Amino acid sequence: MNRTHIIGLAVLAVALVVIYRMRNTINLGLSELLPASGKIAAFALAIAKAEGFYVAGSIPATSNNPGDLKVPGSDNTTDGGITIFDSIEEGWSALYHQLQIIVDGKSANYNLNMTIKQMGDKYAPAADKNVPGAWALNVAAALGVSVNTPLRDVLT
Repeated sequence: MNRTHIIGLAVLAVALVVIYRMRNTINLGLSELLPASGKIAAFALAIAKAEGFYVAGSIPATSNNPGDLKVPGSDNTTDGGITIFDSIEEGWSALYHQLQIIVDGKSANYNLNMTIKQMGDKYAPAADKNVPGAWALNVAAALGVSVNTPLRDVLT
């Protein structure tokens, strides 16, 4: 394990401890997921960071949508089609659900054999004004892994 991996794991561990402690005062929807699926929680945090959720005034922040998700059939969306959730808990829950269906093999778009880069090409396509590859680089960096890491390795 190289220094970058160790630093990435240390940052992730600190973030999970902080969130675990915060969950009693601010419900981020992690109470059910942290004990059973810390990897899903970690991946969700990495996505939220890559999507700009922690940037004040960003679309994910103002939409209570840390994954910047476009939920089919949603009536409450931004001009760009991003779903606006009623609460932050609802937004986190939707992101966890998306990741869980990937783990369960029920996603129509993603599978555990895909790399983070392959997921990023679909999750944040250039057609949506994203910079190709940037999402994958940001998610992988937050997790302390390569963009060529299979989803299986970071979600299960």
